[in-house]
Amino acid sequence: MDVVIAWMACEASYVRWEGGDKHSGATKASLATEIVGKLGAHGIFHRTTKDVVQKIGDVERSYRSACDWLSNTGQGIVDEDSIQKEVHRICPYYYTLDEVMRDRASTAPLVTSDDLDLGGSDNEAEPSLPPQASEHEKKR
Repeated sequence: MDVVIAWMACEASYVRWEGGDKHSGATKASLATEIVGKLGAHGIFHRTTKDVVQKIGDVERSYRSACDWLSNTGQGIVDEDSIQKEVHRICPYYYTLDEVMRDRASTAPLVTSDDLDLGGSDNEAEPSLPPQASEHEKKR
């Protein structure tokens, strides 16, 4: 697992995984094959490309869960040590991967429905209508 996490923690590697390097032509399967080769270099031969893709997906999901938990004010926990313990429980690799993953659209959407101000507030502005000519202007 350390080999996979180290690979993900490398900005260039994770950009390739997320498709940010459009010119490389690498697929997730080919990148997973690359990771399987790195695992083999560390004496780990029982993992397949499918295993690697699954593991990276699991780590990404647990990272997003930790982000969601943190964005919900820590669910009432205010002690910094308790927050770190809970984040580590949700995603053991959060603090290792945060620098690389935090700005990805999959973990921090560029726009959410909250950003769109879809209504529900009493202060909601009326939709703007085209200006109407006054009765005085119509008679001109």
